[in-house]
Amino acid sequence: MNHDSNFRMFETAGRPETTRVAVAEGTFACEAEVSVALAERRLPKGDALALAEIAGVLAAKQVPLIIPLCHNIVLDSVRVHCTVEHAPPRVLVRAEVTTTARTGVEIEAIAAVQAALLCLYDLTKSMSPGSSMTNVRLVEKRGGRNGHWTAERGFSRKSGKALSVGLITVSDRSSAGLREDKSGPAMRAFCEKTGWNVVGAAVVPDEREQIQSAVQAFVREGVSVVMLSGGTGVGHRDVTPEALLPLFSCELPGFGELARSAGTRETGSSWISRGTAGFVDDTLVVMTPGSPRGAASTLETLRDLIVHAIAMRANEPHPHEHNDTHGPRSSTHRHATVREDT
Repeated sequence: MNHDSNFRMFETAGRPETTRVAVAEGTFACEAEVSVALAERRLPKGDALALAEIAGVLAAKQVPLIIPLCHNIVLDSVRVHCTVEHAPPRVLVRAEVTTTARTGVEIEAIAAVQAALLCLYDLTKSMSPGSSMTNVRLVEKRGGRNGHWTAERGFSRKSGKALSVGLITVSDRSSAGLREDKSGPAMRAFCEKTGWNVVGAAVVPDEREQIQSAVQAFVREGVSVVMLSGGTGVGHRDVTPEALLPLFSCELPGFGELARSAGTRETGSSWISRGTAGFVDDTLVVMTPGSPRGAASTLETLRDLIVHAIAMRANEPHPHEHNDTHGPRSSTHRHATVREDT
């Protein structure tokens, strides 16, 4: 009987490359004599803790070869800790994997923990074959469209709250009712998917004063972000940058540079876009192309930067500022070296 498989890898080409981190942990539960032998490094095959950490690094690097639908991505670092405890007797294994990519490294972190646990079992089974490998789980992930996740709290937005957003479509024809506004709904769909609150939307013609008035109205409402689509090209009526630059108290040209660079994956015409971003008071104003696809793609590329910039403006902790997730080491592992693939 023929069987048509529907397996497929997810498409990641349209996603922006961001820093992604995954932390996993597991427990090697053993008898007391095993935990003592591990701590004192007197197993017949050598230092099991060090070798288990190395096994974890190797496993993280081999994930695409053994998990069929995982993407083959470059890992920036792999860190594996094995910490011995005696009450109860066990080894706590913790792995942190980082990358700069379009997809996460949760599987790599879990694989590192599982390989380290299996290595510990292999090196101690002659003493006690009854040891168990338990509680393997993901405990934290950072980066990507869903933000920060922990096993205890679930997802939490990087800014600590959902952003409030005002949407503006800049188009002569749409404002006159001659063409349906499609970029506004595309921006709204992006915000809804991301978990941001759209407080209002406007459609204005390509006129500097009306563009400025629409932005300033949202600024007075105190929204976090104003997103505009349209008017960033080189046509005679494309005046969105000219309208907004005088309003900026702090321009962020890197937003436009990143959006143009990412946009070239879809079209070379991205390089003639003049979109940029900046703050009007404490409201971040972001320009995007006029096409629905271009607007949504630009916002997807800039999503993490938007949150980061708003947090910086408000003097909140930055998204990439975090405490060491490893925690203090047990004194029984004070000489064990963290194995890191560089």
